[in-house]
Parts: sequence; structure tokens; C-alpha cells
Amino acid sequence: MAARQLHDIYPNIIFAHMDGVTWASYLNRNYGVSSLPLLIVVDPANKSFWEKSADVEMTSVGMRRFIVDVISGRVEVRVFDHVVGANVE
Repeated sequence: MAARQLHDIYPNIIFAHMDGVTWASYLNRNYGVSSLPLLIVVDPANKSFWEKSADVEMTSVGMRRFIVDVISGRVEVRVFDHVVGANVE
């Protein structure tokens, strides 16, 4: 299942793939993460995000499972106190 198919199931979620080498500094600066690969769900309106990096399953099944876990409240929410992307290099 590609990101497009996941978007069809979860229309309120925007899916993106970011190159961890190119965007490492952005991810670290905005979310304090440096361990890759990483799945992250961001809710900028509420300044919160959820991440999974330790045992990430980078498949459509793994991504869908992570999204369901986020929606169900099984993943700890983290909060940021700045405007994400304000200092993009």
C-alpha cells in the first residue's frame, strides 16, 4: 500500500517522505530526533507530534499500524514550543 492509498484511508493526514540525510538537521532542530529511520505524525495546530524510531516497520502495514496506534492514544504525544519550519536552512 503506497502513501497515496494510505491517504485515501486517512484523508486528513498528509503523507511525506523526507530524506534523512538531507533533512537531518531540520528533524533534529524541530523535533529533537536523530535516530533514523523514523515515522512521525505531526499536528502543527496543536504543536504536538508522535514518533516511532526504535523498531520501526517501514512498510505500508507498519505505517498504518503506527497511525492507528496514534489515533487510539497508544503512542505518547510529544509537544514542541516553537513554529515548526521557522528556521529552515
